[in-house]
Amino acid sequence: MWADRATIDPVLVNTLALSGLGLLFSWVSVLVAIIFNEVRGKTFKRVAQTVTTFPNFISWIIVYSVAASFFTSSGAVPTLMQALGMQKPMIPIMSNPNIAWYFQTLLAIWKGFGWGAIYYIAAIAGIDLNL
Repeated sequence: MWADRATIDPVLVNTLALSGLGLLFSWVSVLVAIIFNEVRGKTFKRVAQTVTTFPNFISWIIVYSVAASFFTSSGAVPTLMQALGMQKPMIPIMSNPNIAWYFQTLLAIWKGFGWGAIYYIAAIAGIDLNL
């Protein structure tokens, strides 16, 4: 069955590409953790941590639905851009295969950077201040 396939399966390509992009941008959580560690205002810090961690608890189905309502060709963002004269032809963000990997990576970064930052904040808290 697999021997007669002359090309690589697109599912495998997409999986490897999205995993690679995820690894490439894994530093975002570290950066957010360092920023949170340097913020001195406790109230702001707690609110910011809560706001950035919240997307982790949202289902991917809801994330996709919200993204579709904003970024489809008749969604809020293209309509606003057209109304402001910023974009004449509507670029189909959600159905454009040339940017699908990048768009999915941005959604994954938005959804997971706050939760990932929690791990790094815990690691930073364990570092001796004399170092």
